Amino acid sequence: MTPKDIARGTRMGGYIIVATGLFSLLSVIPAFGEPLRWLGDLIIWPLDGQDTLEATTTRLLLAIMGGAFAGWGVMLLLLSRTLAEVAPEALRRAALAGYAVWFVVDGLGSVLAGAPANILGNLVFLVLLVWPLRTRPAPQPA
Repeated sequence: MTPKDIARGTRMGGYIIVATGLFSLLSVIPAFGEPLRWLGDLIIWPLDGQDTLEATTTRLLLAIMGGAFAGWGVMLLLLSRTLAEVAPEALRRAALAGYAVWFVVDGLGSVLAGAPANILGNLVFLVLLVWPLRTRPAPQPA
């Protein structure tokens, strides 16, 4: 992979993570919370409308998650601009390590919270984040 490929892949992950953080933050506002409420109801089976975002604790944790994700995403965006040229492989490994830790911790938390179906959605996000940073074989001389 070239430094430009790594920068592009890291930027893509940064944008996805910032968008996820903003989606979480907006869900704190009742008028914007329905998509996340529906997703939560789908993940925490059965689809019965019983899962809500109304509790103050739930809304606080959504705001905290939104801030953490937005901050993580902005960090990736800034590092993709500065670190990709001087230490591209270190940037790539750091991004992949962050994604792996998120996936394991979030997945374990999902299972412990009784929502193992969340792991399926997380797999989709993981592929979106990791795919642009996969290594490609070096071209073989002809």
